[in-house]
Order: sequence, then structure tokens, then C-alpha cells
Amino acid sequence: MTAPSTSWTSATRMAAMTATFTAVVAAMAFFPPPATAAAPRYMIVEVAPGSTRYLLDDWEANLGVLTGPGVDGAIPEAYRRPSLRVWLFWGDYQRRDVEDEGGSLRTTSANQTGTLFPAFEGYRPVIALDHGVPPRYVEERAVAYLRSKGVPTTAQELEAAVRRSGDDRRVGWLPLVVVVLVAVAAGVGLRAAGHRIDDDQDARG
Repeated sequence: MTAPSTSWTSATRMAAMTATFTAVVAAMAFFPPPATAAAPRYMIVEVAPGSTRYLLDDWEANLGVLTGPGVDGAIPEAYRRPSLRVWLFWGDYQRRDVEDEGGSLRTTSANQTGTLFPAFEGYRPVIALDHGVPPRYVEERAVAYLRSKGVPTTAQELEAAVRRSGDDRRVGWLPLVVVVLVAVAAGVGLRAAGHRIDDDQDARG
């Protein structure tokens, strides 16, 4: 029996490698990488109802926020720890789905919610989703990611952010308050002037 030529064997091997590579590339195109498939595309974190919101838009870093060590038992001091509300957007979301043209973040299309507990009295940060995943500690790398996005990661930072948010809301209302006060003062002045005119007319009459 004649042995296959070296050139034929090399050509066959190259064809097999090419077919394998093509199949792998096709599979990667069809199936998302595990990190992105298992993480929310976007997350929004809110300091307090109606106040500052932060957008987390790094797919792989979002995975890191959710995959720390599991909390053994109840969340430490959960009943008195400050917390932030979290909205998660799993799937093929686009930026326009979470942010309007004015830059305001909207949460109406989120398909999961949760709570972020910052570090508190020596306890590590914890993230707890409302359903589906047990509470998990947020590891240092994920904490650094949250900080890079402006998210408070300690109770003290959250308290300061809430105060700033309250101040911003008061500043936002200030022009309206000034307008109302000016209008009231003008009305009072007009009524007083009207009374003086009536008194003068009565005196002359």
C-alpha cells in the first residue's frame, strides 16, 4: 500500500484546521461570550427616589458587581443600613433604551430590580436582587468600578450624596419660590394701593 504524500497530508491537515477555525468563529458570532451573556447590559443606580442616578454601562464590569461571594445567611444589619435602588437591563438593550436625548436616565424598561447596600460599620457592600439571585458581597474590583461611575460605596458617601441631592432639589425649586413670593408681594402692594385710593376718595367725598 502506497503511503500518502507529504503534500497531500499537509493540505488535508490545513483544510481541517481551517474548517475548525471557521466553525469556532461562527459559534462565537452566534453565541455571546459567557461574561456578556451572564451580565446585564446596563444597570442604573439611584441615590434616593427622584434624585441622582448613575449609569453602569460596562458589560463585563457589571458581571463583576453581581458575582462576588454569596452572603452566608441574612444581610448584616440590613434593617438599618442605608441603601441604593438598582435597575438591571438584561438582553439586547441600546443606550437609547435607558437614556433620553436630554441625558436623563429612565428605568421603565428594566427587567429586574435590586438593592445595593454600601459598606457600613465594617460590613462589606452587598448587592441583593429582588428575585432570582441570592445576595452577594461586592468585591474590591467591583467597588472600584462603582466608584469610577460616581456611585457611593460607603454609608458616609451615600449620606453626603443624599444631602447634595436634597440641596440640588431645593435649588431647583428656589426660582419658583422667588417668583411666587414676588407675585404675592405685588398682589399685597396692589391691594394696599387700592385701599389708599378708596380712602382718599372717601375723604374728598
